[in-house]
Amino acid sequence: MQKATEKTAIVTGAARGIGLATAKLFLAEGWNVAMIDINADTLRKAHATLPADKTLAIEADVADPDQVADAVKRSHDRFGRIDALVNNAGIAIFGPILETSLADWSRIMAVNLFGPFLMVQAAAPLVAENGGGAVVNIGSISAASPARCALPTARQRRALRICRASRRRARRARHPRQHGCARPCRYRHGQEGSLSRDPR
Repeated sequence: MQKATEKTAIVTGAARGIGLATAKLFLAEGWNVAMIDINADTLRKAHATLPADKTLAIEADVADPDQVADAVKRSHDRFGRIDALVNNAGIAIFGPILETSLADWSRIMAVNLFGPFLMVQAAAPLVAENGGGAVVNIGSISAASPARCALPTARQRRALRICRASRRRARRARHPRQHGCARPCRYRHGQEGSLSRDPR
């Protein structure tokens, strides 16, 4: 276990893209990072490029309550504290709503909406042990400007923003800070795991 004075963040969907870039930013600031992703191979490759003593790679499905509980416990056991949670994991299914199966719709809701709920429930008590921290939910520009081909994902992302507002109204002082639903701007990928704003 690392010394408990070093702050720790949990980042879901951390194997690539925004999640990996977020993990790297935390590391650059001296934090420990628990990286959670369902894609074991991609996660393993990403983790191999990062400091092993400051990171922990955990294969887990954020839609599975047991896997979420285990991932958060392993993170706390390894680093001794949890100070921030970034709910970045998400999936998208592109296609007209009338061609979207119930199974696909349910999976989108399970990962993109219930996933953050489960992660917050598991991590918030541990964050509170240190006097509070932060929860950041990464949303999608589709919540405000949905493409016709991504309506199922857009509906879910909009629901995440509504849940954010409800949580903010019900928040108490002892709860971690919740920074709502960050809606990414248009970004282009340079190297994997790095972000640069698209000038368009």
